[in-house]
Amino acid sequence: MSGNGFRVYFRVVQGSIWKGVLMAEQGSNFAVLYVDNGESSLRAFRRACEDQFRVITASNSIEGLDHLKEHKHEIGVVMAARCMPIRRGTWLLQRARECVPQIVRLLASDGCSLVEEEDSLRDGIAEGIIPIPWDPPELKMRLHAELQRFAVRRGGRPVGVKEALSACGNSKRRKLL
Repeated sequence: MSGNGFRVYFRVVQGSIWKGVLMAEQGSNFAVLYVDNGESSLRAFRRACEDQFRVITASNSIEGLDHLKEHKHEIGVVMAARCMPIRRGTWLLQRARECVPQIVRLLASDGCSLVEEEDSLRDGIAEGIIPIPWDPPELKMRLHAELQRFAVRRGGRPVGVKEALSACGNSKRRKLL
């Protein structure tokens, strides 16, 4: 991290360095809450994402809402599986919108109910759809972008690659590139 409070994320994607996501320090510390009733999905999500994000998981929507209320100042993105017994993912996303309006709400779906997905987007319950099964590199890129969007909503400001590198100075810039 440079002295001006910016954290720079670099990741290798298909042999090249991907520098697409830089965010202000205040946006980089927020967690992602993932809610799914499948224990294997929760494990896979943690395995795929915990190296780059603070991850909180819940096995049902009620537990997810409890986590959201407990950690509402720490969570930037809520991602909920559409199909869960008792309370569906859309129920949780609606409660998240009421509880923390700035939070980014994503619906994880296998695409079996396009009508429900379209309705949740149109009604503002979900702000995006994450396809199941997900591709880990694409999922991480999406979550980085959504956390950046959350940081902007909270009053942060996205940082461009050139701006962040020039703020680091020439000696650090050579090391980063």
